[in-house]
Amino acid sequence: AADAWIGATESATSESTQAPAEESSSSLEQQFGGKAFVWLGGIALALAGFFLVKYSIEAGLLTEKVRVLLGLVFGGGLLYGSHIVRERPSIADSTRISQALAGAGIADLYGCFFAATSLYHLIPSWFGFTCMAGVTALALVMSLRYGAAIAMLGLIGGFATPTLIHGEPNTPLLFGYLYLVFGGLAVLIRRQNWWGMSIPATAVAFLWVVVWLFSGMDSGDGIWLSLFLMGVCATVVSSTRGAHEDDAGLELPSAFRYIALGGAAVLMGCVVYTTHFRALEWDMFGLFCVAGIVLAWFDHRTYGFVPWVAMGTNIVM
Repeated sequence: AADAWIGATESATSESTQAPAEESSSSLEQQFGGKAFVWLGGIALALAGFFLVKYSIEAGLLTEKVRVLLGLVFGGGLLYGSHIVRERPSIADSTRISQALAGAGIADLYGCFFAATSLYHLIPSWFGFTCMAGVTALALVMSLRYGAAIAMLGLIGGFATPTLIHGEPNTPLLFGYLYLVFGGLAVLIRRQNWWGMSIPATAVAFLWVVVWLFSGMDSGDGIWLSLFLMGVCATVVSSTRGAHEDDAGLELPSAFRYIALGGAAVLMGCVVYTTHFRALEWDMFGLFCVAGIVLAWFDHRTYGFVPWVAMGTNIVM
């Protein structure tokens, strides 16, 4: 009886260890054998929209305006199709298919407005910029329904929009727009617990400051860069208030604070140096230092690093 019990136990143990392995293998196959093809189909649809606008019917059978209009209709149709598919759960993997269609539609709209503005010059730069900003806002709103993938597409498109539209650089307008994109993403990140997006969002926002610093900025641009960095820090402090590591299972909220506030301190020091230590930029850096000390005073565990980073930056300056 003892031998039979031991044999039964070993058999049950073997089956229990094999079951998770089989489930893991099945899950892996589902991820790459099913979902990957759905997203590949979405990418193919987005590329179809791009080619429709830029390369289709090169013989001149259709005018440039008609091509752009067809591309806009195609993008709108993809968005409408994503809504139809999502409302029909009877369709296999309807959620993933609707996400792919929505992503393809957003990408297609970006391409259409880019072509209309920079390739064909059908609309003025300011109007094309406004339209692409509207597409970014649409992507962020739709991400509440379709998931983080659409928000990531909005992040990429939103921060890339100024590079796609050619026109006279306007520092206040540019960094005001970039702050709105970052602020919208911060609200989504906190609302949906998508903390994994916080680090790339901050990195790309700061990359714009670095590019501006090394692109021969005007003497009056320093104040706008400083205000942008201060705004990013205030948004991060506000959006991570009360957020703990348990919310995401990782220490991403803390990493968000460290990268945003620490990076802003270093970049503000670079702004002061680039503007040859002008009093106005010095004042903004001093205001940042005071704000860091106040934060550390009220919550040393969370923000105790800020005064140290500011002091180190100041010593280097």
